Formats: sequence, C-alpha cells, structure tokens
Amino acid sequence: VQRNAVYGRMARLPDQNILAIYERAARVYTRLSRDDGRTWEEERAVAAFAFGTAANPEIAVLGNGWLIAAYNERPNDGVHHFAIKVLTSRDNGETWSEPRLVYQAGTDNGTGCWEPVFLVLPWGELQIYFANEFPYPDTTEQEITMLRSFDDGETWSEPVRVSRRDGRRDG
Repeated sequence: VQRNAVYGRMARLPDQNILAIYERAARVYTRLSRDDGRTWEEERAVAAFAFGTAANPEIAVLGNGWLIAAYNERPNDGVHHFAIKVLTSRDNGETWSEPRLVYQAGTDNGTGCWEPVFLVLPWGELQIYFANEFPYPDTTEQEITMLRSFDDGETWSEPVRVSRRDGRRDG
C-alpha cells in the first residue's frame, strides 16, 4: 500500500471502500482504495507528534458508521509523556477530529504505553487495549491495560489491568 510504511491496518468502510492506516516517517497516514485494494488514492496525514513519533495506528468502524483511530505518542525528549490518543471521522476518513488523550504514561521508555488495539462489541461497547509499563517504574514489567467507552469513543472509563504476569512483559 505504501513504501516505507510500518504497522499497517485496514478497515472495510460502511460504503464498502477500504481505508488503510499506517505509520511512516514518524506520522500516521491513511490511504483509500475504492476498488478492493487494486489501487490506492494519495496518502493523507492524520496525526503527528511534535516531540517524537506518532506510532502504531489502529482503526475500527463503529456501529454508527463512524471511524475511530488510535495511535501511540512516543516522545524522544525525556520531557513529554507517552500517550494513547484517539480521533474520529464521521465521513469515511475524509476528515478527522482533533486527537483526544485517553491515557498518559511516563516520559521514558521504561514507563511508556504502547500499541493500542480496539475491540468493538456487538452491543456498542468499545474497548481499547494497550501494553503499559507506567505502573511498574522500578522493573521491566508491563501489563495489558483496557479502557471502555459506551458513547463511541467520546468518553472513556478509568484504566483497568486485564493481564499481567510477575517478571514478564505481556505486551
């Protein structure tokens, strides 16, 4: 879909087109295919992080037809925080909301958060999972943390640990 891109994901849109989302050159981009992936329109930048990398994008189609994307802010300055942010599109990826913070971790690799992924449940609940080192600043451990939304990603629950093993990195 795109040379030099990493961490690509795709979603079948309500209009049956395919939207790819990926990381390239420290930003998040999308590309649209109207012919089942045979050809792709020009890429569009949808997220950036001035103090590091906008990484590991994820995309999901909500029950109401909106798109939601998540990505991981990874600072490289030791000052700004690792974070999980989300943005939404109500027009099949033509335009996107401003990114909204859903989780903030620490300022270094040992207290970061990583690689968000969505789960859209049939009754409308939206869950986001990510690897999380923030609760373990004095070890190399991490857990899998989950947040829930019952309003299409507008608001999110408090974080909940869903997986952790002593001395391990479950991410």
